[in-house]
Amino acid sequence: MDVSQAGWNEAIAINLTGSFLDAMHQIAEMLKHGGGSVMFISTFVGYSFGFPEVAAYAASKSGLIGPTQALAAEFGPRGVRVNAILPGAVETGMYRAMNDTADKEAFMANLRD
Repeated sequence: MDVSQAGWNEAIAINLTGSFLDAMHQIAEMLKHGGGSVMFISTFVGYSFGFPEVAAYAASKSGLIGPTQALAAEFGPRGVRVNAILPGAVETGMYRAMNDTADKEAFMANLRD
């Protein structure tokens, strides 16, 4: 639990609040033009799998599932599709930073096996 409250707030603000506010602006425009599609990028982390040391990230990304379902129910009948993609691990700078020790890499290797 090395995450600070500021770190927690930042993850929630960027990944959850930012995504929701973007979607609301996009949906408003889509409704004017007969519909469209909103795609949230979530993750399997925190939704179907627990990964150590990423509680804020997991909360912010798995938190997108609720708005996805609610917005789909609310705006689907008006022509706006709302979905979330939950990709698996993708090797990025963030991924490499999170898996920077032999123990962490071994944990990830056990998931792949």
